[in-house]
Amino acid sequence: GLLIWLSIGQMFVLFQQLSVLLEIGVNWPRPLSDLLSILTVVDFDLSSDCIVPLSPLGRFASRVIVVFGIFTQLLVIHITVVGIGSTWRVWRVRATTLCDSMGTTFMHLLLAIVSGMAGPLQCMDHPNGLSTMRGEDAVVCWNDEFGSDHQAMVPFSIAACLIPMAVLAVATLAVLRLPGKLRSGDTEFLRK
Repeated sequence: GLLIWLSIGQMFVLFQQLSVLLEIGVNWPRPLSDLLSILTVVDFDLSSDCIVPLSPLGRFASRVIVVFGIFTQLLVIHITVVGIGSTWRVWRVRATTLCDSMGTTFMHLLLAIVSGMAGPLQCMDHPNGLSTMRGEDAVVCWNDEFGSDHQAMVPFSIAACLIPMAVLAVATLAVLRLPGKLRSGDTEFLRK
């Protein structure tokens, strides 16, 4: 049973990775373009635009809020399950469960998070000398004459892009420390 769920999870991540190829803007040949357009079904759009029509800035803000909301919800569920009256020792043992669930969720949503958060940093040039944000043609990049939506999105985009980089840094640190910890017999490191 576990192997089946792990395989489904890996296929899900693979389909998201392949759906990114469709966003690159290349005219792919017929069978591949059909496959990529089918795979957009599993490509998460982390905005609430389907519920309430929003401006481009509102769509971007809703993506940021949804990402933080997902991880806040995991934290609330963890606190509820572990119990408010538990001892510190129980909290410390169960913290690995929280890290595992957040890590798995982050892994499955990584592409959606990064593509949503990096959107304001991806601008396409046009023949008229202006550039617009990829995915939001109404937002003109780096130009106050057409509104300040882009300038408002950029700082949040940069800050939000630091989150995946921090996760990558922590994972890299763990991998670099692993051989030394294994040599010293520190099995507690493997549970953290």
